[in-house]
Amino acid sequence: MMRLAQGLGLAFAGVLAAGVAQADDRPPARPPDHVGLTLVPVASGELLMGTSDEQGDQLRPPFWRSAPIQRDEDLELEKPRHRVRISKGFYISAHEVTVAQFRRFVAATGYLTDAEKGGRGGRGLDRTGRFETAARYTWKNPGFPQREDHPVVLVSWNDAARFCAWLSGEEHATYRLPTEAEWEYAARAGTDGWFSFGDDPTVAHRFANLADVSLEKAHPGQVALQRLIDVAHDPADGFVYTAPVGSFKPNAFGLFDVHGNVWEWCLDRFQRTYYRQLHALETAAEAAAIDPKGPAAPDGNGDFRVLRGGSFYTDVLVARSTSRLWGAPDDAFCYAGFRVVRER
Repeated sequence: MMRLAQGLGLAFAGVLAAGVAQADDRPPARPPDHVGLTLVPVASGELLMGTSDEQGDQLRPPFWRSAPIQRDEDLELEKPRHRVRISKGFYISAHEVTVAQFRRFVAATGYLTDAEKGGRGGRGLDRTGRFETAARYTWKNPGFPQREDHPVVLVSWNDAARFCAWLSGEEHATYRLPTEAEWEYAARAGTDGWFSFGDDPTVAHRFANLADVSLEKAHPGQVALQRLIDVAHDPADGFVYTAPVGSFKPNAFGLFDVHGNVWEWCLDRFQRTYYRQLHALETAAEAAAIDPKGPAAPDGNGDFRVLRGGSFYTDVLVARSTSRLWGAPDDAFCYAGFRVVRER
């Protein structure tokens, strides 16, 4: 945890606003790729990444119905806020990778996911809506029905990386998972609040598939563990589990489901102290970190990877633009999938 991350460049920055992009650096538009992924061009720019102390203090009143409020130690994973520069434009998939797109990869390569190897299984949902780990849970059976246009789940970080490597060969270009900084930069799409759609959680059902009345009615009591919803009056997003990608309004960059639906794997390793390391570098050099890619090596707590964005099973509070989760590279969850970056 005490290692300073390698591969961080520093550059003097001018006036900074969250998600400021350079229009002249935006990659040109391109058609869907080999598996039908729609790629959104994103220009280089800077952002204020993470949550400030002031924003943390402001969370409780608007989310007074959250039960329990996000733990202070979890919120600390998003602090301190620090400046980051994305030095060059890139493409990012507008949607999460779907079941159909992942199936094409498996059909072409014969690949077995981590959850399928040795009958290990992953973390799925049982009939009561509770999580359990069992051999029967794989990307083909997460414990709930999915169509081909739903985001693929129960894929590990390793599985997502292998998909990217295969697609790179098919497209003769570099595909990979987004860095955590790229993910937040693209998800925010120039915004500076809790969500890409503002700070009002009551309109989240227009933009995100989250744990709400739809899930509560199917599995009474499950949502109440996270949020005290009003079943009679609160709006519902209409989906109990995952939704077809693109079912909700996109952010200003044209990305769908950056809040909710499924958590998304990022390229970076996860360490609790990493944001503090970046902030210390920024303070010392009076400069933004350029293209951070996460810690170079695991710390004493294990080798984990970052997940972002929340899921159909998380409250709106947990799906903020800055929320962070982590998992081992071979972990497979029914609430986690991924989207990809194509380097220009």
